[in-house]
Amino acid sequence: MVNLYREDIKKNEVLDWQGVHLFRFVGSSCSQKARIVLNLKGVDWESHPLNFLKAENYTPWYLGINPRGLMPTLVQDGDVHIESNGIISYLDEASTTPRLIPDNQNLQVQAHLQDEDRLHFDLRTLAFGFVLARFLAGKPPEQASASANRFKAAFTDL
Repeated sequence: MVNLYREDIKKNEVLDWQGVHLFRFVGSSCSQKARIVLNLKGVDWESHPLNFLKAENYTPWYLGINPRGLMPTLVQDGDVHIESNGIISYLDEASTTPRLIPDNQNLQVQAHLQDEDRLHFDLRTLAFGFVLARFLAGKPPEQASASANRFKAAFTDL
């Protein structure tokens, strides 16, 4: 579980935030996992959508909260948590009703979450490094940029 130290947070205003806040991107499976757990547990939370395709997660303001620039980021009562599987575990421990991970299966679930982390990294490498690059490389330059623009436009207003 990744909980940032207060001195790592450069945007100090979030340290005073009360309640649960989630920085997320609608197209991010990691953000979706965090939202699902928040909703299953009945947690009231405030959404802070960022557009990954517009690189809003790399603005100086957001990097001041999450220096990795990744999503999701959970802020609860001034504590900042990053990494979706760590957020899932934290939420299940912090709010035990309903319990999503039974105590007698916690080690198994954590092992599965670690496996999923490794797979996610590999899939992201393949998707962004090869599939999307080859898809765009196989088109004439004007079509490749048009395809990339249509892909970006699909997420522009999210």
